[in-house]
Amino acid sequence: TDYILHKSSTNKNSGHSSSSPDTIRRHALEQLVESRLGADLTTAASGQSTSDEEGWRNVANEFMGTSSFRLIQNSVEECSSRLSSSTAMALDAGDENADAVASKKAKIPKAPAPAAPTSFSLFDMLDSQKGGFALPPRITAHKIIETHQREKKDDSVAVAATTGGGEASTTLELLEKAEDVEDLSPDPDAWEEVRKILYEGLVSLNLDGTDRLCSRYLKVHKSLHEKCRGDSAFTSQLWGLAQNLVGSLLTLSQQFGKGSSSASTHSMDLCWDIAQSLLDALSHLALDHVVSSVGNEWEIERMFLGICTILSNEFPACIVGMMEPMAGQFEIWARLVGSPRRFMTIIHASGLGGVVLRRCESLGKNSTSDSIRNMMQNTGSGLGDECSTSLTDIEQCNFLQSLSILRTILFQCGGSREVVSVVHNQFSSELKAHTAHCSFLSPHGVARSDDVHTLLNEVEKRQQPCNQTRQIGVHDAIDSILKPFRGVLRVKEANDGLVDCALEVLCTQTIQLVQQ
Repeated sequence: TDYILHKSSTNKNSGHSSSSPDTIRRHALEQLVESRLGADLTTAASGQSTSDEEGWRNVANEFMGTSSFRLIQNSVEECSSRLSSSTAMALDAGDENADAVASKKAKIPKAPAPAAPTSFSLFDMLDSQKGGFALPPRITAHKIIETHQREKKDDSVAVAATTGGGEASTTLELLEKAEDVEDLSPDPDAWEEVRKILYEGLVSLNLDGTDRLCSRYLKVHKSLHEKCRGDSAFTSQLWGLAQNLVGSLLTLSQQFGKGSSSASTHSMDLCWDIAQSLLDALSHLALDHVVSSVGNEWEIERMFLGICTILSNEFPACIVGMMEPMAGQFEIWARLVGSPRRFMTIIHASGLGGVVLRRCESLGKNSTSDSIRNMMQNTGSGLGDECSTSLTDIEQCNFLQSLSILRTILFQCGGSREVVSVVHNQFSSELKAHTAHCSFLSPHGVARSDDVHTLLNEVEKRQQPCNQTRQIGVHDAIDSILKPFRGVLRVKEANDGLVDCALEVLCTQTIQLVQQ
């Protein structure tokens, strides 16, 4: 006590008056205990010289008998008794409050506690949930084919298939739910049936021309195309989906201009969407072929013949020309054809050379362009008022497209006299359709690749006996083919602002190639 009073007065005199009296006393007590314990422990240890365990045990026992240690022990016991009494009082008060709260909660029924899991097995968890973790039902080719066959038996009422979850689905709904392309093509025959169903959905316009779920079938094509990309196991599926777009575009173009204006408008809108999807698919297929699609030469021939058939048809060619006036995809796929001889055979089979030269002679003007512009102008939705496309714009796109195609044909064959003669003969005979058109398109889409290969071989055999006759009047043929290119250069001389440098170079190089 004297020491604590002495330390308190010392702290006040030294300027620590801001500290509370309890803090000062506690600090003084800590110093006193530390000094006494340290002194007693030092005294007990000084008399022990040994380092063995028994010696230090004696030191500890001797230290525990000192007055300092007993003082600390008594203080601890007193503090513990005081804490115990305080805790008991707090618990009594807490019990009273707890009883009041419990009386209020007694009216609320308690939910039963969840039972502890008895096993960590995945199969036990699936069984205990009673289907809570059930996977979605698989959409297989067999289920789609079976549903489609039932629907065809009764066209007036859509027959629904029952999936594993119990809900009913039509053929289209099953295709939209399909996630795994492998389930849709377990074998080539099953995939061929699924492809035919997809094609029928693309061209299933009503008699009045209204869209009969065609747009949804087009979305299924896009979805499946994205799923197949990048996987060499689905190469045949990619070709089949792309050929469906080619066949549907050709089939729908035959309905253009027939029936009511509403039918033609719906047909044009759908053809526009299909053409855009086809250009995207052609870009992806061309890239895949350049990287790793060696061995698909017959498929490339079939696809290029389909492109030429589309471009030789006025209606789809006009649609594609507004999207791609420089015919970039035609040039890309022309380079993928195996040889110039095979390339010229496809041009001869499709009659494309004479068609594009005729369009160049007319500066892109035809009745189809006028009809398309009228429908775009009369419809309040879609392309009409939003893009403000004039008839002159459509005709210029037709002319640029035809000029670019003609230039690619000449360059791909090196500007030879033979290709010049073939194009000129097609132009002079006004060949608008070839027998290959009828053989290329079937009720179920585009003809198979082996059938197209056989067709091209027959065309190539018929083409050879005519080589000598084509040399007659070759100078007239050259003048006829180069006439549109020279006309562009004359426009350039008359008004430099109407022709850009790229088009001028295209025409100049084409003229030089053919003349050489």
